[in-house]
Amino acid sequence: MRDWIPRLTNALITLGVVLIVVGLTMWWRETREVAVPALPPEIAVGGDAPSVLPAFEEDQVTVTVASPTPTRRPTSTPQASATATHAVEAVAYVATTAPSPPATPTPLPLSPTATPPGVPPAAGPPTRIVAPAIGLDARVVPMGWQTLRDAKGNVYSEWVVPSYAAGWHLNSSLPGHPGNVVLSGHHNIEGEVFRYTVNLNPGDQITLYVGDQPYEYTVVERVILPEKGQPYAVRLKNAQYIAQTTDNRLTLVTCWPYTTNTHRVVVVAHPVEPSQPIAHNN
Repeated sequence: MRDWIPRLTNALITLGVVLIVVGLTMWWRETREVAVPALPPEIAVGGDAPSVLPAFEEDQVTVTVASPTPTRRPTSTPQASATATHAVEAVAYVATTAPSPPATPTPLPLSPTATPPGVPPAAGPPTRIVAPAIGLDARVVPMGWQTLRDAKGNVYSEWVVPSYAAGWHLNSSLPGHPGNVVLSGHHNIEGEVFRYTVNLNPGDQITLYVGDQPYEYTVVERVILPEKGQPYAVRLKNAQYIAQTTDNRLTLVTCWPYTTNTHRVVVVAHPVEPSQPIAHNN
Protein backbone atom coordinates (compact mmCIF):
# COMPACT_ATOMS: atom_id res chain seq x y z
CA MET A 1 0.00 0.00 0.00
CA ARG A 2 2.93 2.27 0.45
CA ASP A 3 4.05 1.88 -3.16
CA TRP A 4 2.46 5.24 -3.92
CA ILE A 5 4.96 7.09 -1.70
CA PRO A 6 8.03 6.53 -3.93
CA ARG A 7 5.90 7.21 -6.99
CA LEU A 8 4.68 10.51 -5.55
CA THR A 9 8.24 11.41 -4.56
CA ASN A 10 9.51 10.72 -8.08
CA ALA A 11 6.65 12.70 -9.58
CA LEU A 12 7.38 15.69 -7.34
CA ILE A 13 11.09 15.54 -8.18
CA THR A 14 10.31 15.41 -11.90
CA LEU A 15 7.90 18.34 -11.59
CA GLY A 16 10.53 20.33 -9.70
CA VAL A 17 13.14 19.70 -12.40
CA VAL A 18 10.68 20.77 -15.11
CA LEU A 19 9.86 23.99 -13.25
CA ILE A 20 13.55 24.77 -12.80
CA VAL A 21 14.22 24.22 -16.52
CA VAL A 22 11.27 26.43 -17.50
CA GLY A 23 12.40 29.16 -15.10
CA LEU A 24 15.97 29.09 -16.38
CA THR A 25 14.74 29.20 -19.98
CA MET A 26 12.57 32.26 -19.31
CA TRP A 27 15.43 33.98 -17.46
CA TRP A 28 17.84 33.26 -20.33
CA ARG A 29 15.44 34.67 -22.92
CA GLU A 30 14.86 37.81 -20.88
CA THR A 31 18.57 38.45 -20.42
CA ARG A 32 19.06 37.97 -24.16
CA GLU A 33 16.75 40.86 -24.97
CA VAL A 34 18.76 43.77 -26.28
CA ALA A 35 17.63 47.15 -24.98
CA VAL A 36 17.37 49.87 -27.62
CA PRO A 37 20.26 52.27 -26.96
CA ALA A 38 19.35 55.77 -25.90
CA LEU A 39 19.64 58.54 -28.43
CA PRO A 40 22.12 61.27 -27.58
CA PRO A 41 20.82 64.85 -27.27
CA GLU A 42 21.72 65.60 -30.84
CA ILE A 43 19.17 62.98 -31.83
CA ALA A 44 16.86 63.44 -28.94
CA VAL A 45 15.16 67.14 -29.90
CA GLY A 46 13.79 65.46 -26.01
CA GLY A 47 13.22 66.89 -27.97
CA ASP A 48 13.92 67.48 -31.59
CA ALA A 49 17.39 66.42 -32.93
CA PRO A 50 20.99 63.95 -34.40
CA SER A 51 24.97 65.13 -34.47
CA VAL A 52 28.26 64.13 -33.00
CA LEU A 53 28.49 65.36 -29.41
CA PRO A 54 31.02 64.95 -26.61
CA ALA A 55 30.08 62.89 -23.57
CA PHE A 56 27.00 64.28 -21.88
CA GLU A 57 26.65 65.18 -18.23
CA GLU A 58 24.00 63.50 -16.12
CA ASP A 59 22.80 66.83 -14.71
CA GLN A 60 19.44 68.13 -15.88
CA VAL A 61 19.57 71.33 -17.90
CA THR A 62 16.95 73.94 -17.05
CA VAL A 63 16.32 76.77 -19.48
CA THR A 64 14.74 79.98 -18.17
CA VAL A 65 12.72 81.80 -20.79
CA ALA A 66 10.06 84.46 -21.04
CA SER A 67 6.45 83.36 -20.63
CA PRO A 68 3.75 85.87 -21.62
CA THR A 69 0.04 85.30 -22.00
CA PRO A 70 -0.34 82.47 -24.53
CA THR A 71 -1.45 83.45 -28.02
CA ARG A 72 -2.11 81.44 -31.13
CA ARG A 73 -0.71 84.07 -33.47
CA PRO A 74 2.79 83.25 -34.74
CA THR A 75 3.90 86.90 -34.69
CA SER A 76 3.49 87.55 -30.97
CA THR A 77 6.60 88.14 -28.85
CA PRO A 78 6.06 87.42 -25.10
CA GLN A 79 7.50 89.43 -22.19
CA ALA A 80 7.04 87.69 -18.79
CA SER A 81 9.28 84.93 -17.36
CA ALA A 82 8.92 81.22 -16.55
CA THR A 83 10.91 77.99 -16.68
CA ALA A 84 10.67 75.75 -19.72
CA THR A 85 10.19 72.13 -18.76
CA HIS A 86 8.40 70.57 -21.73
CA ALA A 87 10.53 68.28 -23.84
CA VAL A 88 9.64 66.93 -27.26
CA GLU A 89 10.38 63.31 -28.09
CA ALA A 90 13.54 62.30 -29.94
CA VAL A 91 13.73 63.56 -33.49
CA ALA A 92 13.83 60.95 -36.19
CA TYR A 93 14.87 62.12 -39.62
CA VAL A 94 13.65 59.58 -42.13
CA ALA A 95 12.84 60.72 -45.64
CA THR A 96 9.66 58.80 -46.40
CA THR A 97 6.16 59.78 -47.40
CA ALA A 98 4.25 61.62 -44.67
CA PRO A 99 0.45 61.16 -44.31
CA SER A 100 -1.31 63.92 -46.25
CA PRO A 101 1.19 66.73 -45.59
CA PRO A 102 1.07 70.13 -47.23
CA ALA A 103 2.84 70.14 -50.58
CA THR A 104 6.45 69.24 -49.77
CA PRO A 105 8.96 70.50 -52.33
CA THR A 106 11.64 68.21 -53.69
CA PRO A 107 14.74 68.74 -51.52
CA LEU A 108 17.32 70.89 -53.23
CA PRO A 109 20.97 69.82 -53.27
CA LEU A 110 22.91 71.35 -50.41
CA SER A 111 26.14 72.99 -51.53
CA PRO A 112 28.84 74.44 -49.27
CA THR A 113 28.48 78.14 -48.55
CA ALA A 114 30.70 80.73 -46.92
CA THR A 115 29.90 83.58 -44.58
CA PRO A 116 29.13 86.64 -46.77
CA PRO A 117 31.91 89.26 -46.70
CA GLY A 118 31.28 92.10 -44.28
CA VAL A 119 29.14 90.02 -41.89
CA PRO A 120 31.13 89.40 -38.71
CA PRO A 121 30.94 85.93 -37.13
CA ALA A 122 28.68 86.09 -34.10
CA ALA A 123 30.26 86.25 -30.66
CA GLY A 124 27.14 84.83 -29.01
CA PRO A 125 24.01 82.78 -29.71
CA PRO A 126 21.07 84.10 -31.76
CA THR A 127 18.50 86.20 -29.91
CA ARG A 128 15.73 86.60 -32.47
CA ILE A 129 14.38 84.88 -35.59
CA VAL A 130 12.24 86.52 -38.30
CA ALA A 131 10.60 84.76 -41.27
CA PRO A 132 8.21 87.17 -43.07
CA ALA A 133 6.68 84.47 -45.28
CA ILE A 134 5.02 82.82 -42.26
CA GLY A 135 4.69 85.85 -39.97
CA LEU A 136 7.35 84.54 -37.59
CA ASP A 137 9.08 87.01 -35.26
CA ALA A 138 10.21 85.39 -32.02
CA ARG A 139 12.92 85.44 -29.41
CA VAL A 140 15.63 82.79 -29.42
CA VAL A 141 17.15 81.42 -26.21
CA PRO A 142 19.85 78.79 -25.58
CA MET A 143 18.39 75.29 -25.27
CA GLY A 144 20.02 72.44 -23.37
CA TRP A 145 19.06 68.86 -22.62
CA GLN A 146 18.45 66.58 -19.68
CA THR A 147 19.34 62.92 -19.21
CA LEU A 148 16.65 60.57 -17.90
CA ARG A 149 16.17 56.87 -17.17
CA ASP A 150 13.28 54.75 -18.34
CA ALA A 151 11.57 51.98 -16.35
CA LYS A 152 14.30 49.50 -17.35
CA GLY A 153 17.11 51.79 -16.27
CA ASN A 154 18.18 52.78 -19.78
CA VAL A 155 19.59 56.29 -19.99
CA TYR A 156 18.27 58.61 -22.70
CA SER A 157 18.48 62.32 -23.46
CA GLU A 158 15.75 64.87 -24.05
CA TRP A 159 16.04 68.43 -25.26
CA VAL A 160 14.30 70.98 -23.03
CA VAL A 161 12.41 73.07 -25.58
CA PRO A 162 11.61 76.58 -24.28
CA SER A 163 8.14 78.07 -24.02
CA TYR A 164 7.18 81.10 -26.12
CA ALA A 165 10.58 81.18 -27.81
CA ALA A 166 12.72 79.22 -30.25
CA GLY A 167 15.57 77.22 -28.74
CA TRP A 168 19.14 77.37 -30.05
CA HIS A 169 20.84 73.98 -29.63
CA LEU A 170 23.82 74.44 -27.33
CA ASN A 171 25.87 71.97 -29.37
CA SER A 172 25.26 73.75 -32.68
CA SER A 173 27.18 76.59 -34.34
CA LEU A 174 26.89 80.34 -33.88
CA PRO A 175 25.59 82.45 -36.79
CA GLY A 176 28.30 83.48 -39.23
CA HIS A 177 30.56 80.57 -38.28
CA PRO A 178 31.10 77.42 -40.36
CA GLY A 179 28.73 74.71 -39.27
CA ASN A 180 25.07 74.09 -38.58
CA VAL A 181 23.01 76.61 -36.56
CA VAL A 182 20.09 74.55 -35.20
CA LEU A 183 16.87 75.93 -33.72
CA SER A 184 13.89 73.97 -32.35
CA GLY A 185 10.48 75.20 -31.26
CA HIS A 186 7.00 74.06 -30.32
CA HIS A 187 4.28 74.15 -32.96
CA ASN A 188 1.10 73.39 -31.00
CA ILE A 189 1.77 74.35 -27.36
CA GLU A 190 3.42 77.04 -25.25
CA GLY A 191 3.33 79.85 -27.77
CA GLU A 192 3.33 77.74 -30.96
CA VAL A 193 6.41 79.65 -32.11
CA PHE A 194 7.14 77.24 -34.99
CA ARG A 195 3.52 76.43 -35.86
CA TYR A 196 3.83 77.68 -39.44
CA THR A 197 7.37 76.47 -40.11
CA VAL A 198 5.83 73.72 -42.24
CA ASN A 199 4.72 76.44 -44.69
CA LEU A 200 8.25 77.66 -45.43
CA ASN A 201 9.37 76.95 -48.98
CA PRO A 202 12.64 77.18 -50.91
CA GLY A 203 13.39 80.82 -51.63
CA ASP A 204 11.76 82.18 -48.45
CA GLN A 205 13.92 84.49 -46.35
CA ILE A 206 14.88 83.94 -42.70
CA THR A 207 16.80 86.44 -40.59
CA LEU A 208 18.62 85.52 -37.40
CA TYR A 209 19.67 88.31 -35.07
CA VAL A 210 22.47 88.33 -32.54
CA GLY A 211 21.61 91.52 -30.73
CA ASP A 212 21.21 94.07 -33.54
CA GLN A 213 23.35 92.18 -36.07
CA PRO A 214 21.27 90.38 -38.73
CA TYR A 215 22.30 87.15 -40.44
CA GLU A 216 20.31 86.53 -43.60
CA TYR A 217 19.39 83.06 -44.89
CA THR A 218 17.40 81.66 -47.80
CA VAL A 219 15.43 78.41 -47.45
CA VAL A 220 16.78 75.66 -49.72
CA GLU A 221 14.98 72.59 -48.37
CA ARG A 222 11.88 71.66 -46.38
CA VAL A 223 11.09 68.04 -45.53
CA ILE A 224 8.51 66.22 -43.40
CA LEU A 225 9.88 63.09 -41.77
CA PRO A 226 8.28 60.28 -39.72
CA GLU A 227 9.61 60.06 -36.16
CA LYS A 228 7.29 58.19 -33.84
CA GLY A 229 7.98 54.47 -33.72
CA GLN A 230 11.05 54.61 -35.96
CA PRO A 231 13.92 52.29 -34.95
CA TYR A 232 17.10 53.64 -33.46
CA ALA A 233 19.19 52.79 -36.52
CA VAL A 234 16.92 54.79 -38.81
CA ARG A 235 16.92 57.82 -36.54
CA LEU A 236 20.67 57.67 -36.16
CA LYS A 237 21.20 57.36 -39.91
CA ASN A 238 19.10 60.45 -40.53
CA ALA A 239 20.75 62.47 -37.78
CA GLN A 240 22.58 64.33 -40.55
CA TYR A 241 19.90 67.03 -40.58
CA ILE A 242 21.11 68.57 -37.34
CA ALA A 243 24.64 67.22 -37.33
CA GLN A 244 27.58 69.58 -37.57
CA THR A 245 28.56 70.51 -41.12
CA THR A 246 31.55 72.03 -42.90
CA ASP A 247 29.42 74.67 -44.58
CA ASN A 248 27.40 77.53 -43.08
CA ARG A 249 23.69 76.76 -42.71
CA LEU A 250 20.60 77.19 -40.54
CA THR A 251 18.29 74.30 -39.62
CA LEU A 252 14.84 74.66 -38.05
CA VAL A 253 13.11 71.67 -36.42
CA THR A 254 9.61 71.21 -35.04
CA CYS A 255 6.91 68.56 -34.66
CA TRP A 256 4.08 67.79 -37.13
CA PRO A 257 1.16 67.42 -37.66
CA TYR A 258 -0.68 69.75 -35.33
CA THR A 259 -2.71 67.13 -33.46
CA THR A 260 -0.43 64.07 -33.28
CA ASN A 261 3.28 65.06 -33.45
CA THR A 262 4.18 61.82 -35.24
CA HIS A 263 6.51 63.55 -37.70
CA ARG A 264 9.13 66.28 -37.77
CA VAL A 265 9.39 69.28 -40.04
CA VAL A 266 12.98 70.17 -40.93
CA VAL A 267 13.85 73.38 -42.78
CA VAL A 268 17.37 74.02 -44.08
CA ALA A 269 18.53 77.50 -45.13
CA HIS A 270 21.80 78.87 -46.50
CA PRO A 271 23.32 82.32 -45.98
CA VAL A 272 22.26 84.95 -48.49
CA GLU A 273 24.98 85.92 -50.95
CA PRO A 274 26.00 89.61 -50.89
CA SER A 275 24.49 90.19 -54.35
CA GLN A 276 21.04 88.98 -53.29
CA PRO A 277 18.51 91.70 -52.31
CA ILE A 278 17.25 91.57 -48.72
CA ALA A 279 13.88 92.81 -47.48
CA HIS A 280 14.29 93.64 -43.80
CA ASN A 281 11.30 93.39 -41.50
CA ASN A 282 12.40 94.96 -38.24
